[in-house]
Amino acid sequence: MSKEAIVFCIDVGSSMAGRLTSALEGVKLLIEAKILQSKQNEIGVVLFGTDDTANPLASAGTGYEHVTVLADLVRPQVALLSTLDTQIETGSDAADLIDGLVVSVDLIVRRIGKKKYLKTVYLITAAEDPIENPDDLDATVQHMIDQEVNLVVVGIDFKHTTSGASDGGAQVIKEEDQDAGEEDEEEASVKEGNERMLLSIVRATKLGAVLSSSDLVETLNRLQTRTVQPPKNKVQLVFPGEGHEEVPVLVYARAKRTTMPSLKKEAKAAYDPTAAEPTGGVKTDRVYRNPNQPDEEVGAQDLVKGYRYGREYVPVSAADGASMKVETPNACLRLIAFADASAVRASDSIGDVKCVVPAVGSRRSEACVASLASAMRGQGRVAIARFVARRNADPQLVCVFPSADPPRPGHQDHLLMWQLPFADDIRGFTFPSFAAAPASQQPSREQVAACGAVVDSLMLDGAAFMPEATFNPVIQRNRKLVIARVLDPNCQLPGVDPRVRAYMEPSPALAAQAQPALGAFAALFKMTPVEDSGGKAKRKHFWSDIAGADDEAASTAAAAAGGADEAPASSSPSSPSAAAAVGGAAGVSGKRSKPGGPVSIGSVSPVADFEALLGDPQVVPDAINAMMARIVSLVELGGTSAHYRKAIEGVASLRRACLNHGEAQAFNDWIGPNFKDSFESGMHGEAFELLVAANLSLISSDEDDAADVSPDDARAFLAPPDTAASAAPGGDSALPETEDDGDLDDMENPNTRAAETGVAQTHANFQAN
Repeated sequence: MSKEAIVFCIDVGSSMAGRLTSALEGVKLLIEAKILQSKQNEIGVVLFGTDDTANPLASAGTGYEHVTVLADLVRPQVALLSTLDTQIETGSDAADLIDGLVVSVDLIVRRIGKKKYLKTVYLITAAEDPIENPDDLDATVQHMIDQEVNLVVVGIDFKHTTSGASDGGAQVIKEEDQDAGEEDEEEASVKEGNERMLLSIVRATKLGAVLSSSDLVETLNRLQTRTVQPPKNKVQLVFPGEGHEEVPVLVYARAKRTTMPSLKKEAKAAYDPTAAEPTGGVKTDRVYRNPNQPDEEVGAQDLVKGYRYGREYVPVSAADGASMKVETPNACLRLIAFADASAVRASDSIGDVKCVVPAVGSRRSEACVASLASAMRGQGRVAIARFVARRNADPQLVCVFPSADPPRPGHQDHLLMWQLPFADDIRGFTFPSFAAAPASQQPSREQVAACGAVVDSLMLDGAAFMPEATFNPVIQRNRKLVIARVLDPNCQLPGVDPRVRAYMEPSPALAAQAQPALGAFAALFKMTPVEDSGGKAKRKHFWSDIAGADDEAASTAAAAAGGADEAPASSSPSSPSAAAAVGGAAGVSGKRSKPGGPVSIGSVSPVADFEALLGDPQVVPDAINAMMARIVSLVELGGTSAHYRKAIEGVASLRRACLNHGEAQAFNDWIGPNFKDSFESGMHGEAFELLVAANLSLISSDEDDAADVSPDDARAFLAPPDTAASAAPGGDSALPETEDDGDLDDMENPNTRAAETGVAQTHANFQAN
């Protein structure tokens, strides 16, 4: 049940002097959370130990003096928070906690009765005052059990508490060694006896706890999470084989991300902040218009949806869309096969982790799920299955596996399940391995060891890792903002709660423990500040730039090994050493690494780098060869449409350069065996198709007298082997329209998107409710 009825029974007797402020702060935290969680929650406040008396039982003449009902059990308003700040003071008399408890239970019973509410009394007390009417205890406890009222005691300076949680979030009683050094009742202090009495009451209730107030605010902050019944899908666990054995099971999400509350829109003119219900509601209307005639509206009956195909849209009617759905008559979890647990990695999962539990009340289901989980756990296996959550839902490929540890005694075993990706879901980004990087970019053994030491020094023990006690700082701050702005619309934005900030940072003890390892890490991984580029655009670096790093390193090493007296490599375009001088570091692209050294053309802007090198006549042959090598590397190592387009742009630039610098024969000798023969078919066939589309053929004798290729041979170069080609060479042919960003977005296949004809315009028509 999601509705709660909560009564805060607060001790304001003389023993609470100096303690009441922190107790009220915790109460306000919980009230704020309940206001934000649901409009159905109801909250009341009872004070015991007051100088005055104001409660229904005292009015009837049955006693229960010095107990005041500060707030009746109603849906809470923010004004209650102000009441807690201004109308509560410490009394001068002793406080009888049983009287306060009886009035609190009576308040719930009068208002709720047998309605389906989660009924809880939060008793905040130091329990230092004697109880005047202990005879009422048994009747009070029985009344709480009959009315299903639960008790949560927040004890001020208590020694005896409960801890732990049972299934569903209920506090489970795990008694500490309360009988160690047990004293006679006569010798026990009043506080000791009251603590033991409260423990006995909590044990008798269905849901109860005794919590310490060593950090009262933190304790109540942990209680503010909303307890909800998870939605379950009832499905049939189907085994393969003849007969298709079926076992009913329940599937529900193990964890679900909590999102920020949605903002509501209301018209300023009609909005009344003091009204109990919204007064300035608005409605959104969607209007479609003809883009060619903006004043003409397009009716809903004239719209048709379509899927994008290139620059066109393929219309799909509603009937076609319905027929494309996969019909699944029944919800099921159908086992397909089993596999080793090592075959499925956590990185293969998509979506939420779900639990598969036996159907309620089915012994057969309990035995089946427990046996299957135990068998898979013992053999190290997982199941591959087809999961359909509900009728006609899209089928999912899932991995079903047992929990890591066997269940505790008295608890049911269960299975876990996550969705596996289909081939369409996998993003096939290909990155060069770090092993291809030069030795200077590889981590040393000392650096690897330093990273390992940092990991070891920052390790948490199992008890310190508690996601269930770690709150989302964004949502926490949003709650504080809403409450603060309700109390004061002009207040400043509140900061992050210090308790929330504490678990956003490493603990001081853990940071001190890791300091030596962090110091060694910083010494081995020195960071050099990058000077301001003076407003110049920063050059982008890409993973594919690593591809040529080994070539550059090898060329540099070869030049150094040759010595100063050794003759330089041939500068002709066919020189092998020049062909290896492509380089890969984008930071040194388009220039020599040093006078007389190899030239370098990067993969980010190869055409710009190449044309920059052509300004120096002495490096033109080396630049041509470097461009040839870069084009081949873009096709072979890139392997995507973006890389192919960039390679073809490089071919066009290379062809122009060879024409202008008398290297036509070098171009013809290269493009045949190195491009056409390698890429005309096979996995890189798209690159050759782009070459044909751009009409980048051999350089014929019509274009350069030194070329030995006839115009007919040049036209035949791009034609299919069995077709007579008649294409004319295009020295400055226009390439297909491209978007050359070179980053990861270009590596993705375009998603199929549905579109609607017409232009959608949204108008908000303010209408007062």
